[in-house]
Amino acid sequence: MNYTASNVGLPMFTTQLDFPRRYVEFWRDMAQAMLLPMPSSRRDLVPTIDQTREQIVALGEEVLDVSTRRVAGNATRVRRVVKEIPVERHVEVHDETIIVERRPANGQQAGDDAVAEREWVMIDTREIPVVSKHVKLREELVLRRQETGRVEIIRDTLRHADADIVQPQRVPMVIAPDESGERQRHDGGSSQHEKREQNEKREQKVQAPDPGAASAKR
Repeated sequence: MNYTASNVGLPMFTTQLDFPRRYVEFWRDMAQAMLLPMPSSRRDLVPTIDQTREQIVALGEEVLDVSTRRVAGNATRVRRVVKEIPVERHVEVHDETIIVERRPANGQQAGDDAVAEREWVMIDTREIPVVSKHVKLREELVLRRQETGRVEIIRDTLRHADADIVQPQRVPMVIAPDESGERQRHDGGSSQHEKREQNEKREQKVQAPDPGAASAKR
């Protein structure tokens, strides 16, 4: 009689005689599989047995390293602007005027040119203000960096590893004395003592002389 494995995963039985043995083996394997621990995704939770006699556990800690770097801060801008300011100056100027005056002659003799027509022109002059501008340095602005120190408090948290040691408490084993054995030893010691006393008394009786025998000899 042939048996076919079902969807549950039962083994295939070839003969009817193999059915009990295969059935027992199948359920035994199933029980062992159910008793085995489930595989963990985290490797650190799986205990491992190291064959070495010494293991080193590293305990680290974080150290706060503080350094400085320069970053862009506040900007100081200087923009040159031109402003027009009205000014006023007092300048003294001079003007010329042509004055024609007559004065009498001293009677000297004159030539023919004195009676010929002719025109004389004299131009007067006058001063006018002449304005010009030039630039002179009034003041200078110097932009420079000046360092000043300040103290800033840095607050942070640091991690450090510590060891949580769980060790079984080893209670010293105290074996209580056997009262029956002690009693037997005590009884045996007392009986031996009594026997020793009885033997000593017997020896004393043997060694002591008989008074009746001593009087007969006399």
